[in-house]
Amino acid sequence: MQKKSVGYYCWAGPGTIRMIHTKFFSPKINEQSLLESYDYDYIARTQDILGVTDYWVTYSWGFHPNIEKEDYSFILSRLKNFHKLGIKVHAYIQGPNVVREGFEDKKWYAKDHNNRNVSYYRNRDVVCVNSQEYRDFTAQKILSLKDSGFSGIFIDNIQMGQLGMPLYYNNKPFVFAGCACEICSQKFKQSSGHEIPRDFEKDPHITAEYLKFRTNSTTGFVSELQGVAKSINMQFGVNTFDPKKENEYIYGSSLGQLAPHLDYILIENHSFPNTTGKQGNRYVQKLAMNLNTPIYVLPYKIGIGYDSEFSYNDFVMQLSEAEHFNVNPMIKGSEYTSRGIWHNLNISRLKPLRYAKKFKFSTIHHIKKKSMAMLHIPGIRYAIKNHYNTAYRMFMENRLVRDLFAWAYPLAVA
Repeated sequence: MQKKSVGYYCWAGPGTIRMIHTKFFSPKINEQSLLESYDYDYIARTQDILGVTDYWVTYSWGFHPNIEKEDYSFILSRLKNFHKLGIKVHAYIQGPNVVREGFEDKKWYAKDHNNRNVSYYRNRDVVCVNSQEYRDFTAQKILSLKDSGFSGIFIDNIQMGQLGMPLYYNNKPFVFAGCACEICSQKFKQSSGHEIPRDFEKDPHITAEYLKFRTNSTTGFVSELQGVAKSINMQFGVNTFDPKKENEYIYGSSLGQLAPHLDYILIENHSFPNTTGKQGNRYVQKLAMNLNTPIYVLPYKIGIGYDSEFSYNDFVMQLSEAEHFNVNPMIKGSEYTSRGIWHNLNISRLKPLRYAKKFKFSTIHHIKKKSMAMLHIPGIRYAIKNHYNTAYRMFMENRLVRDLFAWAYPLAVA
């Protein structure tokens, strides 16, 4: 069997410290941990302990370039540490969302069916993938890395406009998802002869046509950036999210459409394997057999900012499962919160891993579409459709609201 790559997903440096402060309210951060994660000794130990072959590192979080200058310098000055160890380095570039500061006058923002901006996270808004201005902006960021020492480009969080809400009525989505900005409205009108449906329930045929337009728009965005990356001899990948979910509706992305444009598929999910076999990534094995593209699996237990540091036995389980299912493991090296403090993996406490041969590995399982009896009441659906955007923004931007409903996050991603 061909030796598998082992990826290390590790956000660090001043930009990551700034982003944690941007996303969260008064976070406690072990800054030293985040500033040492690209040092030679740290990288060498990840190679010795975990067998790391490829490193995903922070380049751009989506701040204005004037703010990010120190972030670029931080990682570029440390690339030699990876090169000495023969480790390939993939530059992380935030996908179609930006920190609003410095970009207030831009016309590239996605709009919902009521012409409102779409919140991505605190202080961040979603950008439309059909905006040529934004495509060119991202392309220039990629081109600036020509001959820089990076081996690849990774674009995260690929979503087209407003996220779909994973609730269904009569087995169909009813909450608006996507973008209804002027650019998208014109493109959809030209391709279909219809206006973008403001009410997904009114005409299911037009809604289905629009959702197809949405996934095609995402594919076009990824394809264009792939061409840019290939023009400077870079590997190219994006976050394809969890294929168990209805990604065509939730994110506006189709794994089948994206795969031909990618050098690898990165699946980020909440299926960290356990010893009982009740949770894990067997379903990825089926994907691996049907696709010729290499697959990396990055599993969480709960999610970003919720998982405390994984143990030695956790990593043994993860690497053993990846070997069993013939996929590439992606090690979570950052975004841990242990005892309320954000930090990166303390690699010094780990001893070299030994693969385990006997584990119960998970059965194939899929997430069922969520439906509730109260959705049969038209007024309930109307309220959800028209206030989803506002409620989402309040959750992201208001500390009291986020604290009040933080308990719901593990349920939402399960």
